Amino acid sequence: QGLLKAWLRTLYDADSFDLCTPFGFTAAPPSIQTKAMEAIDNIVTSPDAPEFTFEKSTDAGAGQGPYVLSVKRRSGTEYKLSTLESMVTDTVDNEALLTKSMEDLQAEVRSVTAKVDTLEDTVAANASSNGSDAGTPTSTTNGMSTAERAEFEQLKKELSLL
Repeated sequence: QGLLKAWLRTLYDADSFDLCTPFGFTAAPPSIQTKAMEAIDNIVTSPDAPEFTFEKSTDAGAGQGPYVLSVKRRSGTEYKLSTLESMVTDTVDNEALLTKSMEDLQAEVRSVTAKVDTLEDTVAANASSNGSDAGTPTSTTNGMSTAERAEFEQLKKELSLL
């Protein structure tokens, strides 16, 4: 009984009714609102029927009362919807991050591949120039200087990690 009276009052409360206007409802004229509120107040309820109230803004402590409809209360459907919206947002953010990471990895692979190609060309050029001096000791191994060999091994290691 108390909940019914509280709900009927919301039909004529300006703050509550504002929620209905997006759906095409219009408020009753003030004279009708006044008569309706008087009629609601005159509804006879049993003496032990609790009186429900609506919390208009956060009322610390009292807003948690047993017969208070709090502004912070959420319906199960609204809660689930907000949870799903958050999951979708997180998924979209993660997808963007993964796409960026994949693009970064692809760029790194192209860079390392270009360096390997350059080193292979250098090795081939050094091998052909060192081939005529077969008996002469050099600081190269397989046509590469020690520094080139170290860079080549580092690039091979980086490629294997990708």
